[in-house]
Order: sequence, then structure tokens, then C-alpha cells
Amino acid sequence: MSISGVQSKVKNRFAIIFDMDGVIIKTSHLHEAAWHSIAKKYGYPWNQQLNFAKDVFGTASPDSARILFPGYISHDAMPQICQEKAHIYEQILREQILNNIEVPGFRSFFDAICEAGIPVALATSSPKSEANFVLDRLGVLEKFNAVIDVSQVSKPKPDPEIYLTAAATVGFAPEECLGVEDSLTGIEAINQAKMKCVVVGTTLTQERLSRTSLRYDLYIPDFQLVSLGELSLLFSLLKGDNQ
Repeated sequence: MSISGVQSKVKNRFAIIFDMDGVIIKTSHLHEAAWHSIAKKYGYPWNQQLNFAKDVFGTASPDSARILFPGYISHDAMPQICQEKAHIYEQILREQILNNIEVPGFRSFFDAICEAGIPVALATSSPKSEANFVLDRLGVLEKFNAVIDVSQVSKPKPDPEIYLTAAATVGFAPEECLGVEDSLTGIEAINQAKMKCVVVGTTLTQERLSRTSLRYDLYIPDFQLVSLGELSLLFSLLKGDNQ
């Protein structure tokens, strides 16, 4: 199917809202390294039984800290610890951003949907400085119709606020949006927002997803095999389910 053919079907009807970490870039190992630095600095024990990608990645920083270091960080100290972790992570990210951390196929998929006239937004738990840095370095920042970061909402994922805010910002109802996520907390946020959901399997297997009550409409390992024809079908299904 040609780009123009897809455009005639979907333009101005639906929007796609992307998460960033684990969807656009593979950063689980970078976040883990940053938290490991915090543990080393403050002498917090590191639980070797935890699988960071499965058990921690995708949660807001305070929640990550509580999972990693239960009982070790006071309420008053939490903001400072999270700020230090963010600073360490940003340093690592800037060193690694050109080191093949983009999720395979993302750029070609993203370019195709933009050419098809589909509005796109970002809904990320990362700070705005990180989001803008990543999108700018990937050369896609100016193509996003909206970038919603954690500072713009009062409740982090799995609360749906960030997805609802992104939808409202681009002028679409939640049921007219498709959310793209990789984590359990993000998928839950999309479910609560009543949006369609695509899961990118950078951190989650379908087998693990099947053991939850979470709903998703498409599971992909990355963006390499997502064609414009499949994109058109996704939106056709979305339209049909909401009529």
C-alpha cells in the first residue's frame, strides 16, 4: 500500500502516543547502571534476585528507588536521591546516545506515519530535558506534535493522566488514540486511558503479559516488521471497535 493510500484512510482521525524509554530507545541497562551508582555511593544493598528490566524499568524514579532499596531512603531524602540518579543517567545517556540504542526500525516506522499525516505525541516518565535531548539527537523532535513529560502531570504511570494529557494536547479523544508502550506500568496507563495499545517487546515477553490482566492489541519485538499496510489495518480495527 502506498503512503498516499494510508494517508487517505487515517489522516486527522487518529493519533499515536509513544512512550520513550524502551519504545524509542533501549535504555533499561542505562537506568540500571545509574541506580547501581547510587547504591554504590550510599552503600545500599543491591538485590541480585531482582530482574531490573522486568521488575523495575518503566516505573517512576521514586517507585524504582522503593523497589530497589526498600526501607533505605526516607521520604525527605527521596527527591535528592532521584535527582542524583537523573543526573547520573543523563551523563550515561549522553555518552551512549549514538551507540546503537535506538529500537530497531523505529525511525523508518516513525517517518512513515508522519508522512501519512498521523499526529504523534510523546508521553514519557523522563524529565523534559532528557526527552528533548533524545528526540533532538535522533532528529525527530520537530516532528512531534506534543511532548508530555513527567513534570506536566500530578500522577505518574500507571495513572492514565499523562496519556490523557497527550491526547488532549493533540486534540484527540482517548478512544481515537493508540498508545505504544513496553512496560507493565505504561500498558496499565494506556488501558486506564481507554486507548488501543501496541506493546514493543524490548523488556516484556508475551508469555509474561499473558499472566497479567492487561489488554493489548498488538505485540511487536521492535518496529522492523511493521509495514504501512499493517498500520492501515491497525487504524481500521481501531475505527471498527469504537463505532
